[in-house]
Amino acid sequence: PAVSFDKIPGKEALTRYAGSGIPCLVVVDTNGKVVFDTFAGTNYRGPSAVLSELNQLFGSSAGGGKIAVAR
Repeated sequence: PAVSFDKIPGKEALTRYAGSGIPCLVVVDTNGKVVFDTFAGTNYRGPSAVLSELNQLFGSSAGGGKIAVAR
């Protein structure tokens, strides 16, 4: 379901990671540092790039499972 962004408590923390388009997939570490992002500067890479990077990161330790984009 759609959620009105202006009604999300603490949304200021979310806007720090927001890209300029939808979808914007951002992976951050426990310190809040961006690890993977659908945007490289202003260049939109898309969610598949982030999911590919996650697969590389977790592939061997997760039993070879793959993360994919549902279409």
